[in-house]
Amino acid sequence: MDKNVFYFPIWGEAYIKLFNNFGLNCLYRNLIRMNKDNLKNSKIEIWTFKQDIKKIKSLPQIKKLVKKIEINYESIDELHKNLSNFNLNKYQFLSVLQKIFINSHSSKFQFLWFIYPDFVFSDNLVKNFFKLKKKYKAYFIPVPQLIEEKVIKEFNKKNFKPTTKNITKMFFDYLHPIVKICDVNESKTNTPSLFLSSDKNSIIFKYYHMHPLIIKSDIENYNMNNKFYSSLDEGLVGELDEKKIFIAKSNYFGICASLLKEKEYKLPNERFNFKRSLEWCKNHVNKTHV
Repeated sequence: MDKNVFYFPIWGEAYIKLFNNFGLNCLYRNLIRMNKDNLKNSKIEIWTFKQDIKKIKSLPQIKKLVKKIEINYESIDELHKNLSNFNLNKYQFLSVLQKIFINSHSSKFQFLWFIYPDFVFSDNLVKNFFKLKKKYKAYFIPVPQLIEEKVIKEFNKKNFKPTTKNITKMFFDYLHPIVKICDVNESKTNTPSLFLSSDKNSIIFKYYHMHPLIIKSDIENYNMNNKFYSSLDEGLVGELDEKKIFIAKSNYFGICASLLKEKEYKLPNERFNFKRSLEWCKNHVNKTHV
């Protein structure tokens, strides 16, 4: 049976709340229906501050999942203290945590999962991955942003379930403006990490930077195990053979989104400029992305 490890770096009350309501909620719905024997070689890794371990252990869905799959907790206090003089932002700190995780778990597990606390994903995603023939080095899925405030209201409705059908509907209703500006018919951005085209029946995404949801461990890949990346979706991709990457082609494999507050970023008000976009691509897009 394949050895899978689901990795969650979580720190602070806000992330714990997001994790409980969304990432953990969706993972619970995926794993609770699976045969326990399918999960006996797998594990959930939660890396957090020591003071938060007790809070996370007390979450109702954690208490149920621990009967189904092993859950391990690691304190990040000492690492956070040692890195405090480097003035790292949250993305840089996350990158350090991910690199340590990859190095420490590549020899123990075959597949490393990267699910963030604010991810919303369908309840068939893990099961569908388990069904695949494992011939790829990495498994990518689009993760566009949805408007956080509106998704929270949806989740708070009585009897709402994060199924493929319900999450698909949220893509049509709550797609974040920062994604909508990448519409190919009226692009308003010159940093095109993705393009989209949509009508009332479908949304088609074409990504440069797509999230590596699952990475197959490869201790012989020196670059993957030693380089630090500002983000997995941009940096790690360049170390992978594009022929050995699985890309989710439709929401039938699974559907995934992340959350972003509606006014979190000031949107650019610019016309598409080919020269400026090309310059961005030179700096942020490699041959594997293309």
